[in-house]
Amino acid sequence: MKNLRTIKVASIMFGIGFACLLSSCDKNDSEISQPQSIEGVSISDGVTLKEGRLAFENGDAFKEYRKSIDGKSSKALMSIDEQMGLESHLSDIAETLTSSKGARISQEVYQKVEKRVRDPYFASILNKNREVQIGNTIYRCNSDYVFEYQKGEEKSIEDFYSQVKSSKINMPELKGVDFKNIKVAKTKINIQKVESKQSNPKARVAYNCEQYWGSDYRMGGEYWTEWYFFFTTAGVSTQMEVQRGWWVFAGWYDENAEYIIVEADKLGVKFNGIFGWPSFDIIKTGIKVENRDDDVATYVIDWSFAIPGVGDYDWVLGHVTSTAKMYTEVEKSCSFIF
Repeated sequence: MKNLRTIKVASIMFGIGFACLLSSCDKNDSEISQPQSIEGVSISDGVTLKEGRLAFENGDAFKEYRKSIDGKSSKALMSIDEQMGLESHLSDIAETLTSSKGARISQEVYQKVEKRVRDPYFASILNKNREVQIGNTIYRCNSDYVFEYQKGEEKSIEDFYSQVKSSKINMPELKGVDFKNIKVAKTKINIQKVESKQSNPKARVAYNCEQYWGSDYRMGGEYWTEWYFFFTTAGVSTQMEVQRGWWVFAGWYDENAEYIIVEADKLGVKFNGIFGWPSFDIIKTGIKVENRDDDVATYVIDWSFAIPGVGDYDWVLGHVTSTAKMYTEVEKSCSFIF
């Protein structure tokens, strides 16, 4: 009986050992496959989805990808992001607006939407943390500051904000500065708002031309420039909105129209290099963007689909017409000149 018991114990121990060996093999197989996920998922030539952000091999790959999505509506851009598995900044804002329908608008939601990236193409490239990677460099494009850093240097961004809270930091315009092992620049965003007597001063978009469908809906236009240290953009938009929320939480938020249009015979901006050179005018003519079942139509001026470097845009001319039609209403239009 003793020998039989010994044999049984030995058999059990052998089985456990064999099972552990198989488990070890499975673990090793898992560890071997791990680098593939670290490398990311290939999207196109020179573009991968890595650790939740789009990673471009270099500036040329960024330019080619930006060129490939030009002219697409915000809905089409979000569909592309979804197919890639990218949780983009553009989709994040859209989801925030959708989830807030019919509810009180919190100050947090209001600020998030107010400080969004206006350029829909750039917003669709950034992830929900407003990041993109070019080469080994990661850019985080917040509404107040832009950070240029390498993987593993995220703590320096936290340290920067801690210092901002504890002391006043004077940041130069249109220039990056070194902070510890990262580079920081002050974001520059200029949204043109010309208020009218009917404008809500807390509205997300204030118009110099407005058309109302009753007290809850409005349509109008805006023009803007955005500077994120390594990327500069400018555009004009027609926006359809509905008023939601109650009391101090009320605000104007996106609302789909049957069709919505932004058009202009001519638009012009001046590109200014950081030291005044290079400096040149960019003129675009015959512009018309029309979207259906959408809340916004946007035309973005981008002279090369590239990263133009440290400089910014100034508007020099434009006569823009905004048009929209709600499903049960007549078409309405208005124009603004700058």
